[in-house]
Amino acid sequence: MSKSNKGKNIILFSPELDSLLQYIHAGTDKPSKSKEMQCQVKKVFSTLSKIKSMKEHNDRIWPLWLRTKRGPIGAFGNFDELRDEGEFESFIEFEEYWKAEYPEPIQWHELKVVFYGGKLYFTFSQKVNFYVDLETEEFFYLNVQEKYTKKLLNWLFISIIAEITEFLANPEKYNEKIALNLPLNKRFGKLKRISLWNCSNKYYRHDQELGSQNLKKFTEMIKEIDETTYLKSITLKDFLRYCEICYDANGYKSIKHVSSPREKYLKMADLRHGGLLDIAENDPNAFAGWYKSRTWSGSHPWEICQGGNSTHISLQVVPYKNGWQLYLEGFSSARAVETAKMSIALHTYKVPFILPHKEEMLRMLQGEDYIGIVPDNVTPRYCHACFPEKDHIYDFINLWSIAEDQDKLKDEIIWYPVQILELEKK
Repeated sequence: MSKSNKGKNIILFSPELDSLLQYIHAGTDKPSKSKEMQCQVKKVFSTLSKIKSMKEHNDRIWPLWLRTKRGPIGAFGNFDELRDEGEFESFIEFEEYWKAEYPEPIQWHELKVVFYGGKLYFTFSQKVNFYVDLETEEFFYLNVQEKYTKKLLNWLFISIIAEITEFLANPEKYNEKIALNLPLNKRFGKLKRISLWNCSNKYYRHDQELGSQNLKKFTEMIKEIDETTYLKSITLKDFLRYCEICYDANGYKSIKHVSSPREKYLKMADLRHGGLLDIAENDPNAFAGWYKSRTWSGSHPWEICQGGNSTHISLQVVPYKNGWQLYLEGFSSARAVETAKMSIALHTYKVPFILPHKEEMLRMLQGEDYIGIVPDNVTPRYCHACFPEKDHIYDFINLWSIAEDQDKLKDEIIWYPVQILELEKK
């Protein structure tokens, strides 16, 4: 799996590295020790300290990119053995599979090293996570006595030192090389939603789904919402009626033949209502008592349309002055049109409510907002902190999801600068 280079370097081709990673199993918090590995860790930390670290609270963070070559096809596997095992019928088939798995001659691997509380934490390629206690010289979440773990760590530590050494020799040239060669699918970027719409009709269009008349109503409505108005009192019956207005605005098929607000809520909502449906329907004191008891804490009474953490719609009741306010929230790309129709309906019925992110929602519905592009190894959810706050990016995709249209969009995508390394000031 590896070759040595005068004992100074360990070369692993990409298939060999991936094969090693398959053998590595995350351990428990039971520590393991290795004098050889600990010596390397100390050298890594000493070398890293020559680079200016990012600071988050008390953490010192160093982000790095390591690279491996695809290498010769022999590093991928032995054709004769795989043919005998029935994996491939011809060498051409074997070669095509190899190039499909490793289409690029160079593969890039993200590494983050964090120093905190006397411990050095390593996260490599989102596949290996472990830390080293520099005082006790113990490794956690990897057993450094295992053959394949030791082989991986040898390569990792030597590669880190080699990478930093290259940077230290010529920081400007190193940063320029990374910026020029880091693949697009490892970068952060942004794309205006309307550019995606104009590129192909296969992409979901919020404006067409909402309709021009409703879009016009929504545009006018958000100017008229008064966030200081509130309900002087509320009953369970009132709340269910407000839910019904929201449901009817969307014409959900599942409640097409359901007549009562309660039954519609039972069909559409999360149903972990925390006792809400058990109180007297027409008694405002019953509602207020139930709310103030907080017995519903941890339940989901406000989730009026089921979904995941970021894909549900909620109509939350919140105390305000001597009364109550309604908060309608459903800002995910998948639910924005439904939420917009609900807000128009509530406004039409003169129900006072708050619509968080209303301006951002309007830009989304018009296609004027930006979609954040995140690296392929990042799940495109909850990535808000990865983008400048001023860009107001709330929706995310991976580059592979628009691969078929990448050539058409290449001039529309704005790529953020690649993070550069800096020398630590003496």
